[in-house]
Amino acid sequence: CSLTMNGLFGAGRVAGGMGIVLAAPPPPPGRGPGAPSVMLLVNEVQNTFYFGGAASGGIAAASSLAGVGAYAIMGRDEEDLVTALATKRVHNSGFPDLTFYEQGLDGALVQDLTRRGHRLSPTPSMGLVNAVFCPAGVPHKKKPECSIHNDPRGFGLAYGAE
Repeated sequence: CSLTMNGLFGAGRVAGGMGIVLAAPPPPPGRGPGAPSVMLLVNEVQNTFYFGGAASGGIAAASSLAGVGAYAIMGRDEEDLVTALATKRVHNSGFPDLTFYEQGLDGALVQDLTRRGHRLSPTPSMGLVNAVFCPAGVPHKKKPECSIHNDPRGFGLAYGAE
């Protein structure tokens, strides 16, 4: 389940006398993100959950979430969800043919993208992701070790209970 306001502060209006911020209408097909960005990794055969995340931040939300998920799941043993969330992000939606990258991205990666023909545009930050990652899966025979974190780029809240 995922919810969206279809933009920052939705329509920018509050329903009279109700205190409810109204969502903006969704963009036409092919423009902007088509759906909220949600990602789950579950092994249905073993009925085991590994990763769940949600993202916001416009057109780059989906690629930000995919990057965090891939980095957490396929990262090195010493890397974790915190590292995955802090990693600088890159996004190209295809139209316009422009590759956005977060300022502070490794210079060698920037040079490699340029060498491969990308037109680059730096940006302060992109996408906000909150996620939970359980490397051994849940349920687990022993006590599962899961990490739940919010994106350091924003002011979200992530909380878990034992």
